[in-house]
Amino acid sequence: MKQKIENLVSAINNLIDLDKPGVDDEMLYDVVFKTHTETIRPMMVDLRMSFDYYDPDTSYREDVDAYLNALKDFKKRLETLL
Repeated sequence: MKQKIENLVSAINNLIDLDKPGVDDEMLYDVVFKTHTETIRPMMVDLRMSFDYYDPDTSYREDVDAYLNALKDFKKRLETLL
């Protein structure tokens, strides 16, 4: 269980690290939500965990910010389990 949580935290960190100045918002949006679908979500399901976030559904940037902020909060909770 601990290793699975560590792997999830690492995947979250890798995703958060993609958010750098100068990265195109639409490209970042595509990568973030593809990574969520293909990597983050399956890892959460395996651990029987989930999280919710409010999707403002306004712009690529605001959608990414909302998701990553919620993911950062989720990561902090995960780290308390390690």
